[in-house]
Amino acid sequence: IFILIFYFIFIIYSDFEKFFEAFVTIQFVFVPIMLLGTFVTMIIKGIRQHVMLKNLKVSLSLKNSILLYFAGSSMTLTPGGIGSVIKSYFLKKKYGINISDTFPLVFLERFHDLFAIACIITITLFFLPRFEILFLICFVFLFLIFGFIVIRSKIFFLLIKKFFAKLPKINSIFESIDESYDGFNLLTKPRITIQSWILSIIAWIVDAIVIFLVFSSFNLNFDFILTTLITHSSFLLGNLSIIPAGLGITEITTTGFLVQEGIELSLATSIVVIIRLVTTWFATIIGLITTRFYLK
Repeated sequence: IFILIFYFIFIIYSDFEKFFEAFVTIQFVFVPIMLLGTFVTMIIKGIRQHVMLKNLKVSLSLKNSILLYFAGSSMTLTPGGIGSVIKSYFLKKKYGINISDTFPLVFLERFHDLFAIACIITITLFFLPRFEILFLICFVFLFLIFGFIVIRSKIFFLLIKKFFAKLPKINSIFESIDESYDGFNLLTKPRITIQSWILSIIAWIVDAIVIFLVFSSFNLNFDFILTTLITHSSFLLGNLSIIPAGLGITEITTTGFLVQEGIELSLATSIVVIIRLVTTWFATIIGLITTRFYLK
């Protein structure tokens, strides 16, 4: 309901009549290709998850790993995407694997997504320097480096365990945090980190191609570097927030960038809505459908 209200206000603000006129100019022949691209992105991330699970000594077929990733995508609409931890529940329910053994997976997936997006944006900045985006990237890299060091620290986990030991009602959740530390430690080893990073880069490049096709479908002569810089910077801001799916931040930031590039507000709004439909919301729908059958 909140999402529908937001998009209603978002579209009305840009002038609904002009928005509709701009929206119908899209060449719908591109839409199936965009959806296929998003599907491929999800498969690549499912393969990344399979690699991580394998390193956690979780024996799952590649097919089931990909389906599990799809099911986790149903929880994209949770703050920071943290609802994807539901995958650990699925593994517990279907295969009897302890939740504490696998929940580090979700945090490392978020880490690699942010890291890959930041790396791709850094490359685009060599061609299209933007000071404000460079500042954001520097902050993100510092944040990620700090986070990486922290999750590999045994002291950090012991401090968390000690803190929650004073809260009996929720302490049971953190009783097995030592086992989770082992998972974090395994998933942050050099070999698995490099493998996950490469797969993440490939996935987000495919996503960038999908977005470029959105611009092409509106007959806009924007090059690939520019469309990637604009949209991935917005995605990065949205992913850093705790707002579900970065709702609002991603849309408003992308629209602002497009208006700066000389695109009329109504057309910019149409582009943003299409981008979200063929990426985030399409992935969420696939996740919801998969979850319905995955729990059987």
